[in-house]
Amino acid sequence: MASTSSERPSSSYSTPRQQYDVFISFQGEDTRNTFTDHLYEALERAHFVVFRDDKSIQPGEYISSALIEAIEGSQYAIVVLSENYASSKWCLDEFVKIVECKNKTGQTVLPVFYNVKPSNVRKQTGPFAIDIAHGTSVNDERIQKWRDALRLVANIAGWDMDLSSKSSVAVIQAIVKLIRESVDGNNFLNISKDLVGMESSVKEMMDLVNKRLKDVLFIGIWGVGGVGKTTLAEIIYCEISQDFDDKSFIYFKHDTETGNLVSYQKEVLKHIFKREFNITSIYSGKQIIRKMLCGRKVLIALDNVSKKGQLDAIVGSHDWFAQGSRINITSEDKQLLVTHEVDDIYEVKPLDNYKALELFSWKAFKQAQPKNDFVDLSNDFVKYAQGLPLALECFGSFLHNKEIDVWKSYLGELEENSEGEILTKLEIIYKRILDKNVNELFLDIAFFFKGMEKNQVANILNDRGYLANLVFLQNNSLITIFQGKLWMHDLLQAMGRAMVHHEAIHEPGRRSRLWKYEDIFSILRNNTMEGLELIKICNAVRFWGLNHLSNQLRMMEWHDYPLKSMPRSFQPCNLVELTMPNSQLKQLPEVFNNLNLLRVMDLSYSQNLIKTLDFSGFQNLRSLTFQGCTRLYNVHPSVGALKNLTLLNLKDCESLKNLPQEIKLESLKVLILSGCARLKTLPEIGENMTRLSKLYLDRTAIKELPSSIKHLAGLTILNLKYCKYLSSFPSAICALTSLEILTLSGCKVQLPKTCHLPGLSLALWTYRFFYVQRPEPEPANLLLPESFSGLSSLKSLDLSDCNLSDGALPDLSSLSSLRSLNLSKNNFTRLPDAISKLSMLKLLFLDNCSKLQSLSCLSLSTKYVMARGCTSLENYSNNSVVWTSGEAGLAFIHCLSFLEDEEGKITEGFLLDSLLENGGKIIENSLPDIHFQPL
Repeated sequence: MASTSSERPSSSYSTPRQQYDVFISFQGEDTRNTFTDHLYEALERAHFVVFRDDKSIQPGEYISSALIEAIEGSQYAIVVLSENYASSKWCLDEFVKIVECKNKTGQTVLPVFYNVKPSNVRKQTGPFAIDIAHGTSVNDERIQKWRDALRLVANIAGWDMDLSSKSSVAVIQAIVKLIRESVDGNNFLNISKDLVGMESSVKEMMDLVNKRLKDVLFIGIWGVGGVGKTTLAEIIYCEISQDFDDKSFIYFKHDTETGNLVSYQKEVLKHIFKREFNITSIYSGKQIIRKMLCGRKVLIALDNVSKKGQLDAIVGSHDWFAQGSRINITSEDKQLLVTHEVDDIYEVKPLDNYKALELFSWKAFKQAQPKNDFVDLSNDFVKYAQGLPLALECFGSFLHNKEIDVWKSYLGELEENSEGEILTKLEIIYKRILDKNVNELFLDIAFFFKGMEKNQVANILNDRGYLANLVFLQNNSLITIFQGKLWMHDLLQAMGRAMVHHEAIHEPGRRSRLWKYEDIFSILRNNTMEGLELIKICNAVRFWGLNHLSNQLRMMEWHDYPLKSMPRSFQPCNLVELTMPNSQLKQLPEVFNNLNLLRVMDLSYSQNLIKTLDFSGFQNLRSLTFQGCTRLYNVHPSVGALKNLTLLNLKDCESLKNLPQEIKLESLKVLILSGCARLKTLPEIGENMTRLSKLYLDRTAIKELPSSIKHLAGLTILNLKYCKYLSSFPSAICALTSLEILTLSGCKVQLPKTCHLPGLSLALWTYRFFYVQRPEPEPANLLLPESFSGLSSLKSLDLSDCNLSDGALPDLSSLSSLRSLNLSKNNFTRLPDAISKLSMLKLLFLDNCSKLQSLSCLSLSTKYVMARGCTSLENYSNNSVVWTSGEAGLAFIHCLSFLEDEEGKITEGFLLDSLLENGGKIIENSLPDIHFQPL
């Protein structure tokens, strides 16, 4: 698909445009790299568009016009009142503007009293003594405005944050929750209006949902396009979601390819477990979903299902879920629902005339009935809508606040096309109501951005009027925003595509956008789209002869790009996103060296790629992915200085040997080097890398960790699984006070085999090599520090398969937060005494510790022990038993024989997830079915 809009005019709205959800006002030195930084990240994770001035304040008297515009264009303003806030004239002027917007436009102001007292702000004493701070350098009128603003905000309910007693995490969570609930409240009001005409449908659906409460029920919602299936599914989801801890709502795109089902499998699991899952195929995804959810009561809604494979991949059958689960499925295909053996099918029918008129009236007049002068006209529009809520909402929204002459004009056009399909009728009204800017955004969503994050789209379009235009489309029932993503009804998407097709029926090159690949490649070969801004090609097809690409491109997404190079003339200086997985590229053009606007580069699984570019000109790059580029051997050293980079993914780059000697990636949050089998050295880590939270080094050839790893103050996950050349683990690791998950499984040093035998004749050497059985050298155990003191946040520690014997384990007694400990496949005969001091330990994995003789040191808090294959264990039996100890009550000790390997991994992961997601409690139905006998 492609767009040729080479210029985006700014919006023509005269009122302040909503460009941002939230504006954050703060004093940089006090909170920029601490509280404000964490707040900003939390708001972005919650899908809010946030403005934060990232530049240090330059000398100057007044705030810039850009800041004024950002304040005016925000719905919420969070003011972080810190110790030095009032010492900045800039901050105080910013503050006055925020209060002005509160009074004039109703902007919501949320104050945070960051280690200052509200009374100091109210009375302007202490750090808020303005007279002392600014003396006579400021005129009286300006000072009075500062005083008035401070007094007003000091009386607004906010957060009094005393650093000595209150966690910043709790305050940030409270702020995000308040804003989200406010937004959700508005969404709920919209849903309440959408309920018009659907009361009986909701009641009948609730009757189906509430029957046989202990059974797993699959319920189909069936009807024609635009009749309200999605709305009904959303209402039911909202009504019953409070009864389910584990839930997911999935919207299928109309043109979902079979290969994309893995992404939907991941999305369901992420909604429920709040983390990413590594799924390599649809089959493995089905296995993981089944194993992870079989013990959970879930609510899953699948909307717009058109293929049975979608159901098979995500909600295969009833036995995938625990008792009480509800699976709701919307589809236009009744036979598909029957074939999948759903328990009930509810048909959503078009509205009768009375209910249709009421829904139309709410959209057109914001009341239940038409105004007197519009009754007959309203009935005419209702007739043309054919009882479809989608058409009724669009017609009513378009006609809201329009003069009666406009109504008559629209109606006249509808009468001329009275025999046309509903799409034709919608298009007639659509063309009359949308200006050029909103129309451009509507078509961009229809062609490119359906299902994408609204923040991601904002970055690509870089249009100041974007958020205001988005609100306009929402208010006119043309799009919806769910979980931060943009959605559009399939009928409206089809309407948009039909409109573009009619721009030039026989000349695709004259259309503003294309979506059929044969049209796209014809145009690309003939170089007839000079103004091309967006290109998205997702299906692999053969193609050759590409000599030109538009230099105006802002987004280029081309899966399975079939050529080894790009046109030499291609210099896309406006490019924001470059996504080309599975390409045949050997390397990117040298002219790509200065893409200052680029934020995302994804060349994953481009297996011919051998080296990267110089990244010096990529200073806005946020995400860089080369996963699966198996021939990539060289990453340019400049990658280590990308100050805005948040994700660097080099997973399974098997040929990569070296990285920069030092990395100073101050914004980096996730670094993935898993499977870089030839990588022996980890770069030195800069002192500014405090934001890195996840570091994956599993299956690398790394021999040691640099002592500079101590600089990773924000690290929560460190994975070193199967690092077989890692001989020792530095004590510097104990400086990582935020670390929650540490995985060292399989870290046993592989000693080299002796192949050179000096002094032996060739014949004797040959005899010994072929006829004498030489034992493999025993792997050495990983040298661990004497103690893990300092890792006070650690919740999960995996030391399985590390060849550890008695005395090789470090002192674990200081791990006060540890909940899961995996010591499987080791050689000790007894558990270390320190385990009994782990007061939070719930799960203990000891599988295949064949020399283990006793479980005498279990912690009183332990609830579940996996001890399969511990054949030396006293009173060992190939069964499950209950261990009882005084205050501890019960612990399940599982000695059953192993299930197949994949199932065993899933069981272990499931128990750990269950534990960590439920505040240390193992939920009742998360345990496998086992039989008990005395030990």
